[in-house]
Amino acid sequence: MVDIRALRSVNLNRLPVLWELLRCRNVSTAAENLGLTQSTVSTALRHLRELFEDELLVPAGRELVLTERAQELLPLLETSLTLLQDLVSEPVFDPGRDETQFRISTADYVSVLLLPDLVAELAGTAPHVTVQVLPPSKRDVADLKLGLVDLIIGPENMLGWLEANDYARDFDFEACFSDSFVGIARAGTPPPVTAEAYLRTAHVAIQLQRAFSASLEHDHLSLNRMEQFNRILVPDFSLLPLLVSQSDLVSLIPRSLAETYVRAFDIQTFEPPIRFPPLELGLFWRRGRERDPRFGWFLDRIRATFARRRSAGGHAAPLPPAVAV
Repeated sequence: MVDIRALRSVNLNRLPVLWELLRCRNVSTAAENLGLTQSTVSTALRHLRELFEDELLVPAGRELVLTERAQELLPLLETSLTLLQDLVSEPVFDPGRDETQFRISTADYVSVLLLPDLVAELAGTAPHVTVQVLPPSKRDVADLKLGLVDLIIGPENMLGWLEANDYARDFDFEACFSDSFVGIARAGTPPPVTAEAYLRTAHVAIQLQRAFSASLEHDHLSLNRMEQFNRILVPDFSLLPLLVSQSDLVSLIPRSLAETYVRAFDIQTFEPPIRFPPLELGLFWRRGRERDPRFGWFLDRIRATFARRRSAGGHAAPLPPAVAV
């Protein structure tokens, strides 16, 4: 345990002088290296001898030699001064050597958007860095403040879902990607063509947790006093095309996700008869955290990955023509 009172009674400015004296074993040389006068270093040595109750340096012929106590102090001084230098110096970050693990809280849909490009970049520039993707949780805000989560990626109204709007001043937000919604149905199945038919049709929809829906689809319908028939609620976007391909269910998914799965599953896309607002994704992090070189570097990698998505028109590849309604 650190004894603050004991430390405050010591002039810590003399410790570098002690290190130089023990290293050089010569008052004149130590003074020259430190840019101090010889009398200043001699005075410091006198105070250091009083502090440690030891001569530290004693004459042996024409030279000074270290006492047994000074020999014990030398490695401790080197370690302590190195730590102090690291504490006050600008940290150096080398992504090629770094082994940090970054934690992102986000939905699996965002993982599909982000991870393929991010994996390729990390393999080339930061081969020892790891990324852990965590499912969204109502604990995310607390975990972000505690440093247990580094970054949240989600819709702009994520703080509202997390009931954390009062803490908005504690976080920074940056828009990163916009995605429209598209309906999916099993290939060959006529999709609903009216709003009434769409709401009556059995859906598979997203609900992340029992008390945490976090769904733009749900919010939009509630705001407009509409209710659709959700036969199945699942926590993962990747389950939506799988279940649709094997049933008469329909679903609403981000268009970029449809691009990924429309060729893998027996599904077709259609424009929903109800107009839904686009999904506006953003990055949330604890304010001031970007000053950490490691996190700042990682945040830039995330930004660059989404920028490449945007420069490609927001979508990885053109969808097959949607079924006309």
